[in-house]
Amino acid sequence: MSLHSKKLRYRKDGVDYAVNLYTTAAEVGSNYARVRAGGTDLYAKLGITSDPMASHLRIRKGDVDYAYLFEALDDLPTGFIGMFTGSCPDGWTRETEFDDKLIRGASSYGGSGGVTAHTHTYSIPSTVSSQYGTLTNYRWVDGGSDGGHWIKEHTHSYPGVNITTSSGTNQPPYTKIVFCRKT
Repeated sequence: MSLHSKKLRYRKDGVDYAVNLYTTAAEVGSNYARVRAGGTDLYAKLGITSDPMASHLRIRKGDVDYAYLFEALDDLPTGFIGMFTGSCPDGWTRETEFDDKLIRGASSYGGSGGVTAHTHTYSIPSTVSSQYGTLTNYRWVDGGSDGGHWIKEHTHSYPGVNITTSSGTNQPPYTKIVFCRKT
């Protein structure tokens, strides 16, 4: 876009405002106001009065009131998905498919994965052998070329135990946003 150096300036309630002007109508789309400045035609984008870029200046075209927009943003294509901190603006619908999901970039759309929590389970056997102890049971341990040696051996028995830790979250800190699709 070729933003022109001139701006359409106005004052409301003691505050100065400026609407950006552009060099061609094609840069601002089909709804525009033409302003002549120093022999040059310049163009201001018109939009709906609830547009976040809407100024206080209004123009009536047919039976519809339009607002001069402070800035002409490139028109986004239908289906474009944007992120908002509040409700979807006019002309957008909420995209619920991304609710409670982390977004991951990829070369193509689709797929899913991950879980929000996990647990760890440990199993301890009911009998454990030890090589040291005070009992007189001896066992020969073959030492290969060393010939081997005798060791004292005994066992301890106790009930087998399965331990499951409490589950926790895998989620990093986050901020909730609303995904909206341009219709």
